Amino acid sequence: MNHTADAVVVGAGIAGAATFFQLASLGAGRVLLLERADLRSSATSGTGGFIQFHFCRDAAETRLTQASLPYFERWDELVGAGNSGFVRSGYFRLEPERRADGLRERVAMLQSLGVETSVVGADDVARLAPEIRTDDVVVAAWEPDSGYADADTMVAGFIAAGQRLGGEILTGTPVTNVRSAGGRVTGVVTRDGAIDAPLVVLTAGAWSSGLLAPLGVALPVEVWMTQWLGVEVEPALPATLPTIGDGISGSYFRAMRPGSAELLVGLGGVGRRETTDLDALEA
Repeated sequence: MNHTADAVVVGAGIAGAATFFQLASLGAGRVLLLERADLRSSATSGTGGFIQFHFCRDAAETRLTQASLPYFERWDELVGAGNSGFVRSGYFRLEPERRADGLRERVAMLQSLGVETSVVGADDVARLAPEIRTDDVVVAAWEPDSGYADADTMVAGFIAAGQRLGGEILTGTPVTNVRSAGGRVTGVVTRDGAIDAPLVVLTAGAWSSGLLAPLGVALPVEVWMTQWLGVEVEPALPATLPTIGDGISGSYFRAMRPGSAELLVGLGGVGRRETTDLDALEA
């Protein structure tokens, strides 16, 4: 192993893969992407893949999402390897009466920043998605330009593009420590030895807190395990089915792909539990 790099990215999920690609694109020198296991072991492979604005809490998060959206829409042009699998299905957020004011406030904030979204009622939901029961729906947010993407193909594409630009990836290489001296990061320690680098980017998700703690940095991250399942339906779902965030049942769902007979159902808060056992995340 070459024991020096100009930049080290720790964790090869979607955040790490995107950072790896961007650093390589900027000509940051020798860029290393380190992954503790294999490329399908991160939380990214378990994501629902929703691409939407409704959970942006403020202007900063909204601007970041706006800057990210072109990568889903113009993947071939901006990345040039793999694909995003982006489907512009539209997105509904459904809410009961007790959360109606919060939904309206969120939509107003997003509209003020130029996001195409609106507040709609149960009749609008039934018209745009007649497959959806709207018995308990009082109010909903509608984002016509949102949808879903394929996280695994995006990770593969970002990494392939980064490698084409000279970046390197090492799988099966867990980072055990972040090194520092004089108040500055100087590299990382892996199972196979130390790597000197003036820039270290932690995109290790649940594992980032443990790497930062010895440096006196408390990262306020809570780890929760959640569940989603695939359901086969008959007849097949219409190609126009929007993605749905259901604040009433605490779940979310979308077609696996346009016109598929398979529905991805995320249990959200219903199937979520907090954990401190990171080994369980890899089981």
